[in-house]
Amino acid sequence: MTRSRLVFKNGIILTVTSIGVGFIVMWFNAFLARRLGEEAMGLFSLMMSIYTFAITLAISGVNLASTRLVAEEMAFGREKSARRSVKLCVFYSLFFSILSSIILILSANFLTTHFLLGKISARPLITLAISLPFVSISAVFNGYFNAMQQGGRSAATTIFDQFARILICTYLVAVVFAESGIENLIFAVVLGTTIGEMLSVSFRLLLYIVKKKRLNNEGNINNSLFSRLLKIAVPVGASSYLKSALTTTKQTLVPINLIKFGMVSTVALAEYGIVQGMILPLILFPTCFLFSFSQLLVPEISGLNARHYNNRIKSVISRIFKTTCVFSIFVAAIFIAYAEPLAAWIFRRPEIAPMLRVFAFCIPITYFDVIVDSLLKGLDKQVAVVNINIIDSIFTICLILTLIPKFGMLGYIILFFASEIFNAMLSIWTLLKTTACHFDFINWVAKPIIAAGIALLFHNVFLFIAVFFVILFVTKALTRKDLTI
Repeated sequence: MTRSRLVFKNGIILTVTSIGVGFIVMWFNAFLARRLGEEAMGLFSLMMSIYTFAITLAISGVNLASTRLVAEEMAFGREKSARRSVKLCVFYSLFFSILSSIILILSANFLTTHFLLGKISARPLITLAISLPFVSISAVFNGYFNAMQQGGRSAATTIFDQFARILICTYLVAVVFAESGIENLIFAVVLGTTIGEMLSVSFRLLLYIVKKKRLNNEGNINNSLFSRLLKIAVPVGASSYLKSALTTTKQTLVPINLIKFGMVSTVALAEYGIVQGMILPLILFPTCFLFSFSQLLVPEISGLNARHYNNRIKSVISRIFKTTCVFSIFVAAIFIAYAEPLAAWIFRRPEIAPMLRVFAFCIPITYFDVIVDSLLKGLDKQVAVVNINIIDSIFTICLILTLIPKFGMLGYIILFFASEIFNAMLSIWTLLKTTACHFDFINWVAKPIIAAGIALLFHNVFLFIAVFFVILFVTKALTRKDLTI
């Protein structure tokens, strides 16, 4: 199989897997929201933001190091050296993941008291700490599968991960801890997550052993593997620490400052839980389509950039921008038009529909930023992406400290929109400056908005979809340069 066909095959596998897993995760998030309630979802979201930083420390860039080391060794036919790379990455991951686990365990009481508002004990965080070595080792095998262009194995591990975690968590929440309080329900979810990570690394190890038996034992061991591992992983890990620390700080400061505004802790956590645990996962769900699409953009744009096909890059970016704008404005209009039935059907809480409708207006900006970040990475501007995210996090933290204590949830909504717009503007400006592309506001933004505005007059969802795309088709036909009227 040629490389182009292999890339296309892996792209199709990634797209189908991403969409399928996206539906499963959305269902699971809705299930948790109904079972746990707003306050518990707020606590759980805060806890997962802390856990995310611990994962960043545990991985410390080893996923990228695994991918690059294995890919480089296999390119020179050194299969024995490629296997040695995996072993070194596993030892590296164990060091940082055990260190991360120890830090999280030792700081669990402090974190629950000051950042989780003393609502639960340290038991859930300690349970999550146990999972960190398994998460880190899984990252090593993920990097290996990516380097070997094994799209089927990557898809299989992704599907296995989600099914294992969701089935175990659902059983523990719905059966074992069904009649328990907030802490036990949260503990059920984190226990299921930890068990799921243990099963996941076992599944990856099995797939690795099966593949390893098919490789020959030829080639010399490259003595520079460990130094190359450090050269790749350490800088990536260091930058990810800062980015993740700022993101975690940003998330944990929101309920604390809602309390400063005058809310009692229960209400502050409930409001935070509605946004972080219900609304944002729902409006971000359609990005599973964009995610698979954006993953394919990186190698495509990288190849064009390497060959200096600047005009071709401009043409591709123009089509991508237009497609993204049409898709995101269409999705935003759907959420705006049908917020009540969506909130009632998915979460059984129609009262959150007004908030859902407000956040839906930010969808085009958020989706656009996802695609622009992927394009910048394809153009070898990943450092710029990291810097933009760091600047945005600092900007957002400043807004949290100034707006939320004065305006409460209104301040949170304002800073959310301000942060998304600020990040997107920096990313778009960097991309346009890099490629010398021009932003076509009329075709990319104005026409989809007009189509969505007219379609909003129709209350039937099928008529809405039909009218939206018919109007886009007609306006495109009327503005063709070769059409005379």
